[in-house]
Amino acid sequence: MKDITCNWIPNKSLSVFRFGEKISKYTSTFDLEIDEVLTEGDESKSVYRPKNHCGITIYTNNYLVDSIICDDEFLYGGENLIGKLKVDAVKLVGIEPSEYGEALWVSEDEQQTTVEFDQVGLMLWVNSKDKVVSVTCDYVSD
Repeated sequence: MKDITCNWIPNKSLSVFRFGEKISKYTSTFDLEIDEVLTEGDESKSVYRPKNHCGITIYTNNYLVDSIICDDEFLYGGENLIGKLKVDAVKLVGIEPSEYGEALWVSEDEQQTTVEFDQVGLMLWVNSKDKVVSVTCDYVSD
């Protein structure tokens, strides 16, 4: 299996995973296993994770890469957003957030808030100590 370095190119890709590409292009090379399948009408949504649990989760819509969540590494501008203070991560993204979300319970004992950048398909998940703990990126159509 190849190593995955989570470099983000807004509205294009995270690492080698290009938004809008068929997931089958990546399943064997990166040893992805399907974690969950949801079918709603004509839509099929699936969740994939690398078997080595490298901290990414890939969501597909009709077998096309739709969004990716990173828990360990999310590189932008040469820096990892995960672990940064919220204020520093927002500065690094370089655009104004479209929304600061309300606190959400993500487990029985942990709340997180979101910082959303809708224009580039980016969402930072921030813990109670104001540190980014995960990042979601997706494709934004014109």
